[in-house]
Amino acid sequence: MKKWIYTWCLVLFGSTLLTAQNILSPAAQQFVCSARLEVVGGLNASKTSMDDLSDSESNKFRTGFHLGLRMNTSIGKGFSFIPGIVYEQKGTKYKYRYDDNEFPIEMGAANLSAPDAVWQNQATQAIDGIDRNIRLNYLTIPLFFDYGPIPKLKDLKVIAGLNPAFLLGHTTKVNSFGNESEQSGTDDLSTFDLALAVGVSYMFYDKFGVSAMYDHGLIDISSVEGVAESFNRTLRFSLFYRLNFNPLFKESYSKKRKELSFE
Repeated sequence: MKKWIYTWCLVLFGSTLLTAQNILSPAAQQFVCSARLEVVGGLNASKTSMDDLSDSESNKFRTGFHLGLRMNTSIGKGFSFIPGIVYEQKGTKYKYRYDDNEFPIEMGAANLSAPDAVWQNQATQAIDGIDRNIRLNYLTIPLFFDYGPIPKLKDLKVIAGLNPAFLLGHTTKVNSFGNESEQSGTDDLSTFDLALAVGVSYMFYDKFGVSAMYDHGLIDISSVEGVAESFNRTLRFSLFYRLNFNPLFKESYSKKRKELSFE
């Protein structure tokens, strides 16, 4: 039965991309026939890692989202290859605080003329540092592999791979000693990032799935020389839906798709 299914898939595939049926091996036929399109989306919790933060500085997680498409296809022996294209928000919440609410000279503390010492102390507390809410917008091309290590739990998968990313731009909201401003663009930032990704996923009813992954950035996201290196660190929580759609067959792009079974 499987041999007939593979032959039928090969005929369909050959009508679009191949000129002969004997070009693909059985493993390649399985790769072609098992491909499924998935819609994926969810939340990100991200921050930047810096090695030399002072006691007055901190980077905290900021939330964002991701949304995109990917293709899940079997490569044999329990492994699958999952390439895709996804829009992702990363970034960080950076804070700088002066120790003991020390009022900065550059902000004009020496020129304060208010006679009320209480008012001066309140002003100091209100503008005692810098807050930056940094959102980095990326187009990522995930290249993931998954594997089911437990035969009795075939829907539980371990995921690993690379996550290349191209910077689309950034938006930074700055509160500097009480003055608010907003910055954008790609100046002083690396336009390419690469991360190692690991995680787990679980499928429900062969259609819906959930996953949790961690991205460990490998490339300094700042392009300014002499500035401390910083790297993206991202937790990604996803919900995905697997369509009965095989991008490698032209029939998938027609009304016939609902009547076809590719495996």
